[in-house]
Amino acid sequence: MSMYCTLSHRKIRGWGHLRLVEQHNARDIDTPSREDDAPMPIEQLAGDGDMVDRTRALLTAKDVPHKLRKNTVLAYEDVYGASPGYWEARYPDGWKNAPVEVLERDPLAVALMQHVKTKYGEKLVSVRLHLDEKSPHWHVVSVPLVTSLHKQRGRKRKDGVVPEPIMKTTLYASHVTERGGSGRRLEVEHDEWSEATKHLGLVRGARGSDLTKEEKRDRRLRDTQSSRQGEDRARVRKEERGRSDAAETLMVAAASDFARIVGQGTTDASAIV
Repeated sequence: MSMYCTLSHRKIRGWGHLRLVEQHNARDIDTPSREDDAPMPIEQLAGDGDMVDRTRALLTAKDVPHKLRKNTVLAYEDVYGASPGYWEARYPDGWKNAPVEVLERDPLAVALMQHVKTKYGEKLVSVRLHLDEKSPHWHVVSVPLVTSLHKQRGRKRKDGVVPEPIMKTTLYASHVTERGGSGRRLEVEHDEWSEATKHLGLVRGARGSDLTKEEKRDRRLRDTQSSRQGEDRARVRKEERGRSDAAETLMVAAASDFARIVGQGTTDASAIV
């Protein structure tokens, strides 16, 4: 049986979305694909707070504003793992019967931590092991920070001297070293993950760019775990949109009430509040 390394990813846009991803990964909200009586997710990255706290601390340390433009990519989430064949070969009696401590020290777990720490360094904010679905896998969240030279803003000096550019760190998801810029960047990262796990006998599956539409559809239908994860991601996005719309409606209603009270000449502070 072939053993494959697996990888998928998505963009996290804004603080609200990041909070929902944290709640989902920590199982603080209902997750239909979760198996009953399974171990809770395990954070593998040492540090204080959850991924939201760590992201805020990282931006503060890099002097990056916390206020974001609409649809700004705040972070990336990668889901690393291996096909069921790997776990069946490693644990003939079933990986679910193995102690959690053993799974945390599995060679794939060691390779994963070495890979993401080397790849993301200080931009890494969470590595969470999930043991409550079809196969063990890791949710890896990183922040796309890029440090580069930036021109200084302002009016042109009267003496004609152009201010020297300054080094500045920004959120830049489309940088060539990140996911954007190349439509096949994920394929490159899958190649890197395959290279990091080849000593375990894992191989890379067929590249998506080489598949026909029918083959892509068959792959989605065949991989039930990916289908469940896709459903979960769609549900999380729907919940995020619902909460965002509700907050916006509340703010509009509050502004309307305030304008009405002021227009009536009400001076009672409690009424305005």
